[in-house]
Amino acid sequence: MDELKQIAEGNKRDLALLNYQIQNAEAQRQSVSGELDALKGIAALDSESVRKVLKLPTRVSIWTERVLAFLFGVISSIVASYLYDYFVKPHL
Repeated sequence: MDELKQIAEGNKRDLALLNYQIQNAEAQRQSVSGELDALKGIAALDSESVRKVLKLPTRVSIWTERVLAFLFGVISSIVASYLYDYFVKPHL
């Protein structure tokens, strides 16, 4: 009889522990759910308006800058070559 009483008390403790863990898991789930809703709200913002507010470059503007920089480099190299040919080379 005492053995059954001990088993019942052990089961009661296990049940209380499981109930506590379930309550903690539910609280964590609600917290994560709130964070997820906040992140969904951020993701729902128009990406273009966010890009403008943060002044982030678009892919087009990045490639435009790269092409312009390349062309400027080619032109400056050609100018430097002509300057060398006409001003420095004759004096060598």
